[in-house]
Amino acid sequence: MAIDPELVILDDPTLGLDTVARRQFLELAIDVIQRQGRTILFSSHILADVERIADRIGVLVAGKLVVDCTLEELKSRVRKLHVLFPERAPEELYLTDIVRQQTSGREMVLIAANWNPQKQALLETFRPQSCTEIPMTLEDIFIECTRPASAAVPEDVARASCP
Repeated sequence: MAIDPELVILDDPTLGLDTVARRQFLELAIDVIQRQGRTILFSSHILADVERIADRIGVLVAGKLVVDCTLEELKSRVRKLHVLFPERAPEELYLTDIVRQQTSGREMVLIAANWNPQKQALLETFRPQSCTEIPMTLEDIFIECTRPASAAVPEDVARASCP
């Protein structure tokens, strides 16, 4: 072990720890980051842990880095909307960066990357009765962006558009 390293690399460090030990470990990691100004590369399948301590997120799919941006930016870019229409939901909204769209009668669940006022305005042209945003965790976003049905993550949610 290096003494006082600038970079600490941890691969699934909380795997196998009980709840109390896991929380203590995460608090220690946060303390190291904040007090000592260290950088921690934290790889984990426990996304709640990643969400708790990370300020920047990278997602690998099939060995390719498809997301590389701040946690805040990722959460602001990917939106899950529940849209209710007065009559049958339209088959196609002609929106870009749709990660997933499920339609059933008058209801539509839409997961879109890079949601912005222009996309909202285009959605409004279909005159929905209501449009409710459903909060997403990092785990929710990860599952949506890596599920086989979404063969490719929209480029704008990937590293090309994230700082």
